[in-house]
Amino acid sequence: MGTRPNQQSAANLNSMSSLQSNIASLMRPLIKGIPASGTDRSRKRYQDLRSRIIDQQLGTILDRLWNTLCAPPTERTLVSRSEVTEQAIYLTEKGMHEISDILFTLHVRAFPAESLEDVLNTTSSAEALSTWVDSSETDPKALSAHLQASPDSTFQRAGMDWLLKHERPSQLGPFVALLLGNNPRPQHLPQPADLLMELLAKDAQGTWLDAVLALVANRTPAEVVATLILHSRPALDSVLKNLPSRLEKPNV
Repeated sequence: MGTRPNQQSAANLNSMSSLQSNIASLMRPLIKGIPASGTDRSRKRYQDLRSRIIDQQLGTILDRLWNTLCAPPTERTLVSRSEVTEQAIYLTEKGMHEISDILFTLHVRAFPAESLEDVLNTTSSAEALSTWVDSSETDPKALSAHLQASPDSTFQRAGMDWLLKHERPSQLGPFVALLLGNNPRPQHLPQPADLLMELLAKDAQGTWLDAVLALVANRTPAEVVATLILHSRPALDSVLKNLPSRLEKPNV
């Protein structure tokens, strides 16, 4: 029997994900420079992985990034902000978001504080956004206010992942509602159900559970909890720990 199209697509995505993770693991140590003794072995491994990429434009971007990383930090030729943005977006679209963030991190100084929208369009993770906050000395409170002003737009970018790590759940009602709506996000970002499970699983104080229950007055807590913990044992453990005290509150 032949492989169905959706099965083939899933297989291709898994293959690309594995390939980009392997390349990224070679690139990360190079950002700050590594001893020369590790260069030859890393280069040989990179060339082996690179040979599996047939997209010419993608290969060119990867080779340029690799060669820049292999040069001593003081001899690296950095590119313009617009070029970084264009290349990073292309990498992300091709399923290489980890490498997109490496490219951004390498050139983070090309993005001053006033380039916020370029940064939000370029970064693929909360970690990359945090790197920029530190590099540009941006006020985290100002960034948070900017992101919270446009929930729908932020939901589709790594800005929401950054907010979930840096703001109190009680301040993020619109984003909790968007997560509960389970609308799809770009493929390189964590999906709403996965994010909720992760948040609840680590919810030692029950603050995320409070934020969820505050938005679902038209459903019983049991219905909400059953939906949220169906596929996550860690989330189940956390919710069972925190739920009894919440049910005692008159407004729950």
